[in-house]
Amino acid sequence: MKTRILYTTRNQKAILEEKSLHEQVSYLKHIYVDEVLKKTELWVRQHLDSVTIYPDLEEKASDEEILLTNAFLRSVRIIRIENNGAYKLVQDKNYKNFLLVKEEVYLSDFDDRKIVSYSVNQYGTELKKYIYSKEGSYHEFIYSDGRRPYLDKGTFIKKISEVLTENKSSVSPDYYLSFSPFFPSGEELELETVRYFSFYEDKEITFQEAFFEREFNKKVYIKDQLQRIDTFKRLTMNQREYFIYDNRSFEFPKEDLNYIIDVHYLREEKNGFKKWEIIRYKKNETGVDKREIWIMDAKGKCIFYEEIDDSTGNIKRTRKFPEFQGSESSASTYFEYVDGKLTTDGIDLYDDWGSDYYSVDQMHLDGFFESDYGKYFLSADPKIPEVGHPVTATIYKNHLDEEVSEKEVKGLYEYSEEIYEGKRLIKKRNYTAYSVKDLKEQKYKILTSSYYDDIKEVADLETFNDSSDKIYYNRRSMNHYILYDFITRDYWEGRTAEFSGTVVYDNYYRTVSEEVYNAASKQLISGTKTLYEEVSPLLGNKYMTVNFNRNGEVESYIDNRFAFHEYVSKEKFENKNTGNDGISHEYYKSLKELVPENPAFPFFDFTVSKLLYINETEGESEMNLLMSDSKIKIASEEYVTFHFLNKEESLESYLKMIPDLKRKFYMYFYNVSKRENTIETDFFGLGIKAHFSIDLNTREIDCHVIDASVENMSFRKVASVRKTDLYRFYENERRIFVNFYSELLIDLLLKA
Repeated sequence: MKTRILYTTRNQKAILEEKSLHEQVSYLKHIYVDEVLKKTELWVRQHLDSVTIYPDLEEKASDEEILLTNAFLRSVRIIRIENNGAYKLVQDKNYKNFLLVKEEVYLSDFDDRKIVSYSVNQYGTELKKYIYSKEGSYHEFIYSDGRRPYLDKGTFIKKISEVLTENKSSVSPDYYLSFSPFFPSGEELELETVRYFSFYEDKEITFQEAFFEREFNKKVYIKDQLQRIDTFKRLTMNQREYFIYDNRSFEFPKEDLNYIIDVHYLREEKNGFKKWEIIRYKKNETGVDKREIWIMDAKGKCIFYEEIDDSTGNIKRTRKFPEFQGSESSASTYFEYVDGKLTTDGIDLYDDWGSDYYSVDQMHLDGFFESDYGKYFLSADPKIPEVGHPVTATIYKNHLDEEVSEKEVKGLYEYSEEIYEGKRLIKKRNYTAYSVKDLKEQKYKILTSSYYDDIKEVADLETFNDSSDKIYYNRRSMNHYILYDFITRDYWEGRTAEFSGTVVYDNYYRTVSEEVYNAASKQLISGTKTLYEEVSPLLGNKYMTVNFNRNGEVESYIDNRFAFHEYVSKEKFENKNTGNDGISHEYYKSLKELVPENPAFPFFDFTVSKLLYINETEGESEMNLLMSDSKIKIASEEYVTFHFLNKEESLESYLKMIPDLKRKFYMYFYNVSKRENTIETDFFGLGIKAHFSIDLNTREIDCHVIDASVENMSFRKVASVRKTDLYRFYENERRIFVNFYSELLIDLLLKA
C-alpha cells in the first residue's frame, strides 16, 4: 500500500509545502492510501485539533473504537461511503467530546449531488429531497415537521415530470410526494440507531457518560427493533449479543471470535411474551458453551430463566422473577425450582426505605398464589404465563407538570417520575434537589406515592406491605372523574399516618380537587381546586388554582395562564376578575362538592405531531395536533384550539367537557363529511353556528351562518396569497381576529 500526504490551507484553496507549515496558524493534513483519502487532520498552532476519518467497508472498527483512539481531540468526524448502484450512500457523523452532535445519511449521484438526505442535529430532524434542472440549478423539498408540497398533487406531479423528462431521468415523480421511500428504487433506508445503557441499572446514558462507567452496554436498533448488544468493560468490548427474529440460520463473523458471543433466537410469541433460546459461545472458540431459555415480557424484562446443559440436555437451573406493587424489582428477587417444584422459602423486596423479607408462607396467607398473576409462580411450568402482567410505562415531568425526557430531568432541581400500567397510575416519585451541589451530584430527596385501586381501607400501616410516603386507595369514579382516598405517613414516625384526605383526578391524572385532613383529629388542613385550559396536558399546562384554608374558605389563587406563576389574594382576584370565566363558577367558591358538575373529558391515547402551514405573509406557522386512531381530534396553537367531533359525539354534550379560562378561542367542527370533491362540515365557535362547504378543486370556502350572538355576521375572503386564501368572520364591517386559512382548514378536515 502506498501512502501519500497532502497539506492544504484550512479552506483547501491552496496546497502547502511541509517546510512552511510552521508559518501557518492552522492547516489540513490529508492522508491517502493507494490514492484513496483515509483521514484528514486539522492542526491548529502545531497541535492536532480534530480529525475526519473515512473507514473502508472492510474495516470493522466501530465508532466507539475510533472515538477512544482519538479521545483527546476536540472533534471526530466519521464518514462511511458505500456504492449503491447508480448512487453513493454516505453516512456522516460528527462527534464532540464523545457526543454525537450531527448525523446525516444521504444518497448522492457520482457527481456528488445529493438526491435525498436524512439529518439529525441539536435543532431536530431534517428530511429533504433534491431535484436538478438541466442547467444545474436545483430545488429542495423539505418534509420535516409536518411540511409537504403546498401545490395540489396534480400540479406538483406535472411540474416534477417536466424536469425529470428534461433530464431523461428514470425516477418516478411520485418519489417526491413524500420522504418515503428513501431510495428512488422504492426501497427504504434501514438506519441503525445506537443507544447506551449503564450495565447494572440499565439506565440510558450518553457515550460521554459511558466513558466513565466501568461497564456499559451499547444497543443497536433498526426500526425500534433490537439487533445487537455490545458489552464494554473498562472501555474494551468483551461480549456481543445478536438477536434473530426469524428462522434463518446465523453465522457470526470470524472477527467476533475475540468476544464472548450470545445468539438469541426468537422461538415463540404468546400472550404478549417472547420465548428466546440463547446459545453462548466461548471466547476464541466455535463450540457451544451453554444454552438458556428466557421468557421476556412486553417491556423486555425477563420473567423466566432456564439453563440447560448442552451435552446432556438436563436442566441445570430454573428461576421465575415476580413483581410486587410498591417494591422495586431486582436481579435477586426470584423464585427457584428443582424438578419443577418451588423450593424458595421467601424473597427480599426492595423500596426507597430499604428491604423487607416476604416469606412464601405469608404469600399463601395473602392470597398471592391464588391470583391470576400469582398462579404462574407456583411451579416451573408453564414457562409462558397464560395471563400477562400489565405493561408498565414511565413518564417524567418537570415542576410545571410538563412531560420531559429522562435525559432532561438530570438538569432539574424538581421533577416527578410516574409509572403506569396501561392508562392506570400505579407509582409516583417526586425528586427535589435543595442545592447546586445536590444537583451536580444528583442527590435528591425522594417522596414516593403508590396507588391501590381495589383496597377499600388502609387500617394498619404497621403491617401494610408498602413503605411509600403516600398511599392512595379506594379508587372510584364519579361524573367520569377518578377519585382516591389517601394517607400520608408521618415523616418521623413512618408507621403512622400524619394526613389523610381525598383527591379528584381527571382522566390524565391531573389534580382537579383535593382536601387534606389531620389523620388523628380529622380536622381540615387545606384544600385546592384547579381549572385547566386544555383538556389534555399534551397541549400545555395553563391553569388556575383556588386555595382553601382550614375553614374551607377561599384564601388565594394561583394564575398560571401566562408566562409566570402569579399568586393572587382573594381580595385582589375578586376586584379585577370580570366573573364570566370558568373559575368564577359556584363550584370553585367552596369545598362543599369535590367533583365538578360538568363531566370530565374522556381519556384518549393521543399521539402528538406538528403541522406547518402557510399564513397570509407566505411564512410558516405551526400547529400541534393530537391524533386518535389516525385521525385528528384536536389542533391547537397559542390562542386558538380546534376540536373535531366524531359522529357519535353531540355538540351539546361535548361543550360541557371543555373548560374556558377566557384566554383562547375554541372552535368545533362536527358532522364532517366528504363527497367527491366537496367537504361539508358544521361549525360552532365565536358565538356562531354555521355550515362550511369547501370545493376541493377551486379551494373556495362557502359559509352559511345559521345562528350568531350578534346580527349581520358574514364570512369573507380577505386575502389571497400564492399558497393559501385567508378568510375571517365579520360583524357588519368589524372583523373578528381569528384567521381561517383555506389550505390549513382543508388539510385538518381531511385528516379528521
